[in-house]
Amino acid sequence: MNMTDIFPEIQVGEALTHSGLAVFPLYVDSRGGVDYQVAAAALASGQVSVEEVDSAGQVPFLRVTNSGDTRVFFMEGEELVGGKQNRAVNTSVLAGSNSSIRIPVSCVEERRWHFGGFNRDSDAPSEEMVSELNCFSPEVRLSLRESVSESLLRKQGHSSAQGELWEEIKKEQDDLKVSSSTRAMKDTYESYRARLEEFKASLKYPGEAVGMVGVVDGELVSFDLFDRESTCASFWERLVSSYTLSRLKKRALALAGSLDEEFDLPDIEGFIEASRKADWRTHEAVGEGVEYRAKTEDGMEGFALQFDGKLVHGSLLAAK
Repeated sequence: MNMTDIFPEIQVGEALTHSGLAVFPLYVDSRGGVDYQVAAAALASGQVSVEEVDSAGQVPFLRVTNSGDTRVFFMEGEELVGGKQNRAVNTSVLAGSNSSIRIPVSCVEERRWHFGGFNRDSDAPSEEMVSELNCFSPEVRLSLRESVSESLLRKQGHSSAQGELWEEIKKEQDDLKVSSSTRAMKDTYESYRARLEEFKASLKYPGEAVGMVGVVDGELVSFDLFDRESTCASFWERLVSSYTLSRLKKRALALAGSLDEEFDLPDIEGFIEASRKADWRTHEAVGEGVEYRAKTEDGMEGFALQFDGKLVHGSLLAAK
């Protein structure tokens, strides 16, 4: 499968920049085509519930029950808080209408396995999961994607290397000097809430964009493309926050200049073109649709979810 059969023609917009971080909006001529809600909205409205698969629970799976007449979209790396421990979604999922499915997840809270987590809207323990409006930093997301892609090649499903993921989260918290009794990814975002709000305020969704490219200190780290403006707008701030963590980690490790330093912008068109030369493999999706995955010679990891021949979510993550 060739990338041109998966991704539409893409136009790259003018960069939005703030303190060593640049975000490029992406535009396409055709939009939409698949009827769905994003998970955060569906969870908030009660259309969908996410719970442990049974009373005992299973770390690598959660149960998604969609009682509505529209599909529900979960993005790879999206954090779900509550249950016996906080999790993140291993791959982008399109849950069918009026369906109940198991989705593959990874633990992002190593030191808790009991009901009693708390979500952002309540001080009460939560057995049901909510979308915390966070997602993995590009580095942690890359580790997740690599391990899931390797699992698929071994025909072992969308499983992650859980131990490696815990190590990535621990390293991120150590680099940023975050203290967390349960090593919860959520605590990293809470510790840097003020800085994240600063970057989000300076890098606002520009309207009409259906995707974005994140550039940290001149290095391209992430490319995400959705099928419509509303989905991009829903994930825009989450992805900006994830890029911001990358920027703050570099600064904390003195791998970057001051937060006001200028930098050269990378060749985004060349980055996209390199992915077109990769061998894209077809995999059965979780839920509805078809998955495509690829890895380029320089280590770039590609992903795409299509439904009925239409792209729902496509992503490229640069090698470390």
